[in-house]
This record gives sequence, structure tokens and C-alpha cells, in this order.
Amino acid sequence: MPTNNPSASWLTPAQVAGFAVGAGFSGTALRIAVAVSFAENPAHDPASVGDATLTDAKWGPSIGLWQIRSLKADAGTGKERDARALDNPAFNAKSAYTISGGGKTWTAWTEFNNGGYRAKLAEADAAIKANGGKSGGVVGDPDVPKEEADMGLPAAILAAINNFGQGLFRMGLNAGALIVALVLITLGVAVLMREPIRRGAAHTARVAGAIVPGGKAASAAGKVAKL
Repeated sequence: MPTNNPSASWLTPAQVAGFAVGAGFSGTALRIAVAVSFAENPAHDPASVGDATLTDAKWGPSIGLWQIRSLKADAGTGKERDARALDNPAFNAKSAYTISGGGKTWTAWTEFNNGGYRAKLAEADAAIKANGGKSGGVVGDPDVPKEEADMGLPAAILAAINNFGQGLFRMGLNAGALIVALVLITLGVAVLMREPIRRGAAHTARVAGAIVPGGKAASAAGKVAKL
């Protein structure tokens, strides 16, 4: 029996079923997968560690919801027996899916071989029904924060939230770029218009001087030309 962490980190049966659904299990394979998990890890503790006395130079302990036996060579690689990722419920479920050949071969699990999972089939059926077919966590991604995965949210909803956030970010960048562009255009127009204004003022001064030589009009136009 695995060693469990404080109960605050344990999942509900329906959440375990959700991670099995998310990993790809369906039909009879889903029933067996959930029942095997319940038999291997009755507390539904995603970080539970078992078979510690069986570790050697090659094999590490069994970890997580499906008590996946870890390989020391896989640590940190993201492979299905990576001990650093197996406490992630979604990753653990995906590892179970891969190792079982998509739910076709369960001989790697003690509780399947000794028939212990059969006593958990009714509980598994209830959990699957309570879950309602929802996928728990982002399957196969060892970087999913555990608190997010434990929520049991469908992967599609999590993806939609992520896409929405990215869209808002892009909109913010586009709005900022538009404001900067408008400011630059305004400054450019002001610079371009300054010279024609100066030339127009000078021309006005010359005309005024011609009409009223040395008069007030010429003097006033001359002041404008100095702008």
C-alpha cells in the first residue's frame, strides 16, 4: 500500500475518473482504468509513493494515482516513467494510458493481476457517472500546476481561457501600437506643415511691403515671417 500525503491533497473519485477520460480511456478500458487506480491508490492521493522497498539502481518507487513504477533513467525527461512528473494527476493518467497500450494490457499492475480491481468496479462506475465524461486537467503536460489540474476542468475550457487571455494581450499590444502611430503621424504633419506656413508668411510680408512700403502692414507681416 502506498504512503499518502495529507488528505488535503487527495482527489475525489470523480476527479480521478476525469483524469482517466482526459488521458484517452473510454468504454470498458475506462472502467478498468479507474478501478485499477482505486485499487492501487485507495486514498486517491496524486503524490502517493509505493514500492519504496523494491527500488534499485534501475527502478524507483511507484508514484501517483496509478502507482506508475518510475525509472531512474527517465527522471526529468518527461517520459512516462519520469518520477519528477508522476505526481501530476494528468501526467500519471497519460502514463497509465501509454503503458497499458491504451487500456488493452494491464499486466504491469499488481491489483489487476491479483483481481483486486474487480472489487472497485462498482465504485469506478459511480465515479465515471458522477464525472459526467469531463476531462480533468491538461493531459500529458507535466508542467500543469497541480492546483489547476485538481480542479477537474475540461481541457477544452482551460484551452479556451488560455486563448482568451492571449487574445486580450494581443489586443493590448495592437492598441498601444495604434496610439504610438497616431502620435508619430501628428508630429510628422506638424513638422511638414511648419515650412509651408513660414513660406506663406514670408510671401505675405513681401506683398504687404509692396503695397504699403515701410508701413504698418509690412511691419506686421514681417513679424509673422519670423515665426
